[in-house]
Formats: sequence, C-alpha cells, structure tokens
Amino acid sequence: MAQKNKLPYSDIEILVYAYQEGSKDAIETLLKHYEGYFRRFLDVLKAQYTIYHNGKPSTHYSKFDIYDSVQRRFAGSFMRTRQERVMVQTFRKNHGIRSKMYRTLGRIRHLFENHDGQDLLQVMRLIFMEMAQNHTGEKFYNYISTTFPKILLNELVKTISDIKEELFDEEEAAEYGYLHIDEYEVDKPRLKYTFNPLEDSVYDINWINGDCEEIFSGLTPQQRTMLKMYYEADTVFPKDFEDQSEYKEFRRKHRCTDTDIAIHYGCSRKTINIARLLIVDELHDLASDRRILKE
Repeated sequence: MAQKNKLPYSDIEILVYAYQEGSKDAIETLLKHYEGYFRRFLDVLKAQYTIYHNGKPSTHYSKFDIYDSVQRRFAGSFMRTRQERVMVQTFRKNHGIRSKMYRTLGRIRHLFENHDGQDLLQVMRLIFMEMAQNHTGEKFYNYISTTFPKILLNELVKTISDIKEELFDEEEAAEYGYLHIDEYEVDKPRLKYTFNPLEDSVYDINWINGDCEEIFSGLTPQQRTMLKMYYEADTVFPKDFEDQSEYKEFRRKHRCTDTDIAIHYGCSRKTINIARLLIVDELHDLASDRRILKE
C-alpha cells in the first residue's frame, strides 16, 4: 500500500480503537489513508471510473500493474482454473500465463463496465468500516491485506451472477465462467430485509440513480438509497393525506432504522450509523458552502 503520507502502523491501531469507541474523525482518517488501496481494486474492475471528492467529480484512467501483488492476485482469482490461478505467480517467465492474465483483465472490466466506480468504492468503504469495527487484537493492517480481498470478492460475486444472467446466453456464460471463489471464500448470513427502490415514491429508482437535486448529485446510488431508507418517512406530514390511516401506513412502510439498513447491506448497525452521519455531515458542509443553509 505505497501511498503518500503513509500512517505508521501504530497510528492505524490507535485509530481503529478510536473508531470502535465512536470517533467519526478516526474512521474518516482511516478511509482517506486506505483510499489508494481501494483504488488498486478499482483499477482491476474498471478501465475508467469517476469518483467524487467534496462533491466534485474526478475521472481516473486505470493502471493495472502485473507486478503489484494485490492487483495480480485479485485479478487472478477470476481465471478459469485453479491451475491457471496458481501459475499466475510464474508470470515473469511464463508469457502464456501473462497473456491469459491480460485477457482475464479485459473480461473483468467487461463484466463491470456498467458499474458505477463511486458505488464500488462505497462498497469497499463499508466493508472496511465493518472490518475495523469488528477487529480484535493487533496488526489491523495485516488483517486488511489478507482478508479484505476475500470479503470484497464475496460481495462482487452476488453482482456478477446478476450480470451474467443479463449479458450472456448459456454458451457465452460457459465461455466466461472463469470466476472461482475457492481462493477467497467467505461465509456470510443471508439477508432478511428486502428493499424495493421501484415503489411509487418521489425518491424512486430515478432519484437513487441520479435524477435528483444538485446537492445529492455527488452521492453514490448506494448513499442515496441509505438516505431514502432512513429519512423518507420524515418527508411527509399528516396534512399531506386526506385519510390519516394512509399517513400512518406510509410512515410504517417507509420508516427504516439503522438496524434495518444494516440487515439490508449485511453489516453492523454501528457501521451504517457512522456511514449515514458522514453523509449528513457532507451534505451539511455542501449546503453551507452553497448558502442553502443559513450560517
């Protein structure tokens, strides 16, 4: 994880403990520190992507470095056979396996070409926050380097299966059937909460996907979904309904707690609480900068 202003390992341990004690500043510092690490995975998944900083978009053209062990192993986990994945380590002398690696990279980027880069980055941040919250003992940096790719791949598998159904017929699916999770298998509980963003609402799938007010445009669809789930029930009032039973039913149907959202995303309530408050702080800062809120 070579990056500028690298935090000493001892500082990382202190920040993880501070986050577990409830410090938002600690997790913000950790997320900034690890963003370069996250982008190494993004560079495998996307040929080009746009991410936002302080509401401003920045487009990046990916750099895949076969000599980077993090990128090489992650990309290698998508290869067709276990033998190929093992042989990846011989890429310096084996030009055949090197060619297969770059062909696999092209297939990976084809699978994720319609995925939003900022959304993928947000998935990585939520995984990281959950890991930081649950970590015990020392050497958090080792825990991240050995376990983070496994959990990320496990999350991506769910999306890839959906994409295969949409993009490939049976013959093509067999050709592209190179994803193997035996390298990175992680067991996770099935989600119990079902969220439907297509329902009749001002904050529908179009709003989630970016047809929204300017202040929300810098958020990812996932972040807008979190806001919808938590706050939509507060956007209506009794006077908006002729029948008060309809008002109560709307509130009951749309009222989600941090726990509900955590179940939806498969992580802890505290992780969602911190992530949501960070979004609210970001929106408050943007609103103040644009004088939407009174000083």
